[in-house]
This record gives sequence, C-alpha cells and structure tokens, in this order.
Amino acid sequence: MEFHPHEIRVLKGLAEDQKETWYTPASIETLSGLNVDAISRAVSWLTTKGLVEASSEVRQEISLDKEGVDYRKSGLPERRLIKKIGKGCSIEELKEKSDPQL
Repeated sequence: MEFHPHEIRVLKGLAEDQKETWYTPASIETLSGLNVDAISRAVSWLTTKGLVEASSEVRQEISLDKEGVDYRKSGLPERRLIKKIGKGCSIEELKEKSDPQL
C-alpha cells in the first residue's frame, strides 16, 4: 500500500503522541505540521484505506465585531436615544442633549 507524504506525516504525528483516542484538525496540525486542508485530505485518504476513523461535527460560532463590542460597552444607539428622551422632550432639547454619533 502506498502512502502520500501527508498521510505519513499524520500517521507519524498520531503514533508519536498516543495521548488521545480522538483528535481535532487543530491538534493534528500541531502534531504533523500540516495545514488543516492538507490534514483533511490525508485523513480522508486514510479513512478510505481503513487505517483511521473520522467523524465530523458542524459547529457554528458567533462573535461580535469591533462595532458590536463598542455597542456592548456603550449600549445600542437606539437605547441611548430613548434614555436621553426619557418621558419626552422636544426635538430642540433632544438636539442639545444628543451625541453627534447617534
């Protein structure tokens, strides 16, 4: 059976580690020195050859960008505006109180 160089690097990395029974692409990246795309291909080939078992899990992560972090700290512009208005005020009063960035 012939092996691609990436398959060899993945297998060597797993054989040298032997601490886990399952690995993430990131942990194999550390062990093999390959990027995640190369690891994915190598693991697919190794699975086809019956040398490893692989499963995938889809995970969705959501994070705030810079604007979201700023709004988390200072509040949404709409809420800040409502807070300034309070129980009511004229447009002129609102312009005086208002932050130009609102």
